[in-house]
Amino acid sequence: MNTVTRTALANVKQNKSRNILSGIAIILTTLLIFIVLTVGYDSITIRFAGVNAYYPTYHVMCP
Repeated sequence: MNTVTRTALANVKQNKSRNILSGIAIILTTLLIFIVLTVGYDSITIRFAGVNAYYPTYHVMCP
C-alpha cells in the first residue's frame, strides 16, 4: 500500500462516527429532496385532475 492509501484508511478508522453521521446526513438530504419534489408534483397533478373533473373542456366551446 502506498502512503496515500494508508493515510486515508487511518483517517477513516479515526473518524468513524463522523463518517457515519455524514453518510446519514447525505441520505436524509437526498430523501428529503426526493420527497418534497414528489409531493409537490403530485399535489399539482391532483389539483389539475380535480379542476378537469369539475370544469370539463366543453365549458369554453362556442356554440
